[in-house]
Amino acid sequence: MRTVLILALVAGITAPMSGAVILKQPKANEVAVTVAYSGKGAVDTTHEIWVFLFDTPNIGQGVRPLAVQTIKKSGDATTFRNVTHDPVYVAVAYDDKGDYDGNLAPPPTGTPIAYYTVASKPAAAPVKTAAGAKINLTFSDTLRTH
Repeated sequence: MRTVLILALVAGITAPMSGAVILKQPKANEVAVTVAYSGKGAVDTTHEIWVFLFDTPNIGQGVRPLAVQTIKKSGDATTFRNVTHDPVYVAVAYDDKGDYDGNLAPPPTGTPIAYYTVASKPAAAPVKTAAGAKINLTFSDTLRTH
């Protein structure tokens, strides 16, 4: 009887509570990116946030991304799976005009952009993918493409 009571207590303590949210941690070679845009304009199905993964911190003209995904609501996340490079660098662009396709070309002149950075360093920071990565990036419309 005592063993049954102890097992019941252990099961009750370790079982997730009903309605509890368990956040999924990224697996190895995954990068989960949460992006919030605080500039002018709404993020929606027409005005998306484009999220890019690069294998170099030298992001600019002529540098092609490894992968591209979109976010349709500010504060949402996207996960890049099966990432083959380590580290990677993350850049984002807000489609303020509603006519940009990040799969076809770099963001047009004047597009709000940002890079994942750490501390006060302005350069893109490396994101380690070997153990899975989860990053948050908040940006506005103060930095724009030239």
